[in-house]
Amino acid sequence: MQAIHVDNADHCQDFCAAVAAPFNPSIRPAAAASRTEACLSEDAPGTHPHHHANSKDIPVKSTRFVLAAFAAVIPMVAMADGALPAFDVAEDLSRFVYDEAPVFEDGMPAYGNAFVTQGYVYPTGTLDGGIEGTLKDGSPAFPDKVIGTWTCDGYYVGNGFRTETGTVVITRQVIVFKDGDILITQGPELAETGVEVVRAVTGGTGDYARAPVEISQTLLGMSDGYGVRLQMRFAGQAAQSAGDVAAPTLAGADAEPSRSDYR
Repeated sequence: MQAIHVDNADHCQDFCAAVAAPFNPSIRPAAAASRTEACLSEDAPGTHPHHHANSKDIPVKSTRFVLAAFAAVIPMVAMADGALPAFDVAEDLSRFVYDEAPVFEDGMPAYGNAFVTQGYVYPTGTLDGGIEGTLKDGSPAFPDKVIGTWTCDGYYVGNGFRTETGTVVITRQVIVFKDGDILITQGPELAETGVEVVRAVTGGTGDYARAPVEISQTLLGMSDGYGVRLQMRFAGQAAQSAGDVAAPTLAGADAEPSRSDYR
């Protein structure tokens, strides 16, 4: 296979323009073709002015430059119209189960203890102001507003259940929305209330198949006898106080980062 050589900085700029042509309607195909011919050559080894018999055909720096050029021109992919930019979660404490060991003297989970729990997903803002999303028996406080279910499993870290600051658990969360769409995230969860922590979006289906790679989680609170209250929002989406049952979607959001932006 013959090598592709980029002669100098000027030709590199032309090369970028040629690569960008398929994504830029302002560059006509003919112009893109002429630029490509001007800055790309396929000479045999030894005939190119910058070619040396013992050198590699494509230096590491050139390879990095070409990769950067492609990354710069690939258009961003927006999320589907039905995807929510943010939502709230209320844990059903009756569904919280942890392993029999390791535990502290009082029986609460210590470092390394595995657990699983579940809860309800609500439109963002539903749980603002300390509002509980479940009743004492674990049923949803606002059944008409529930838009999905939340399942969380993971391990206690730090000082286990006694952790007061920093990461208390490392978890995987699976959100199944009522329409069947699924969102999966993984990452740390903090012991402090009102502090955002970033989690990785590791999978999704339906409207969340092209979700951003990051989602922020904020612990709104945890009252005695109730589970945690959480608010989730995708990168670039401001937290909202929603009074309406119908949550806003990402349709029309400007420059929403997608999974491809981070690759």
